Amino acid sequence: MSELKASSKVYSFCSILYKESIWGNKEEALIEMVGSLGISNDLVFFHDNDSMHSYYEKEMGAGLKRFFVFDTHLKERETLISQKIKADQLERDHFQEGQRKTRSFNFDPGYISLEQMVLATGKPYSHRLYLGEGVYGELTYAWESGCWVPFKWAYPDYKDPRACEVFEQVRCMLANQLCA
Repeated sequence: MSELKASSKVYSFCSILYKESIWGNKEEALIEMVGSLGISNDLVFFHDNDSMHSYYEKEMGAGLKRFFVFDTHLKERETLISQKIKADQLERDHFQEGQRKTRSFNFDPGYISLEQMVLATGKPYSHRLYLGEGVYGELTYAWESGCWVPFKWAYPDYKDPRACEVFEQVRCMLANQLCA
């Protein structure tokens, strides 16, 4: 029989997909989303030739970019639910008006633990677990043999070796903090 105990703490992060021409100075919204900013990466990329690009381009337009921001303060895993709810509200608060409302940016919150990286979503699917309040968790990476291994359903941007490397560096920071 297993012994039930609290999980280890995690780092939260937010992936931001945006169109440079309408991003402007949204740092306040970002800080509200992830809390105090720990580290952000210099990666700004989005795959031009994949289906995800087409999906978001229909809504947000061409010239999309993505970057990641990490909060290096330890948090409970359950905070992912409130972060997703906040992210969705921030997206709605910044809709662009026009023929139809479109998002100015897309916030995808998630967390990094020592064993996995999880993204929050509002869409159910076979590989997503219901967390509560309309939020599902998508297991995106598993930590195996000293590196992140993306699952087959991971979005193309997360499979990019540059993204995996950034998440490995952040996991190392988490491991150091948890062992201190």
